[in-house]
Amino acid sequence: MAGGDSAAVEGKLSELSANSDEKGLPRRGKATLEAHGVHADLVATDIVSGLEKRLHGLVDVVVVNPPYVPTPEEEIKCNGIASSWAGGLNGRQVIDRILPAVRELLSERGWLYMIALEDNDPLDICHLMNEKGYASRVLLKRCTEEESLYVLKSLWHKNA
Repeated sequence: MAGGDSAAVEGKLSELSANSDEKGLPRRGKATLEAHGVHADLVATDIVSGLEKRLHGLVDVVVVNPPYVPTPEEEIKCNGIASSWAGGLNGRQVIDRILPAVRELLSERGWLYMIALEDNDPLDICHLMNEKGYASRVLLKRCTEEESLYVLKSLWHKNA
């Protein structure tokens, strides 16, 4: 999940942070970002564990590419690369934990962009966010031979 207090000053991003529960992310991610001249704070955590109070209501943009592939539940907790895609039952176990966390993080002008797979029931994800006061919709759908991917967009109704 990437997010941060991104109040724009002359179109510039004021803060970028990224987090993952994959332990190698901070080291590998920092090297990649530095190679492209991007500064970011990288944190290894489960969703936003430990950051909730500091970031509550302050995040303007959250971009999430969650583990969304339907897998057996035990794959979610495994170490290694499988944890980056293992989404459990219907690929929703991690997504359904992310949504409430995102609602707590987003500012009043906050936007959420999330990648979802057709198996995740993207319309249901939008419906859940709509019930919580967001205007949510499928922004984009792309199909390959292997999968149908969606980009979901959620924002406060007053920003719609």
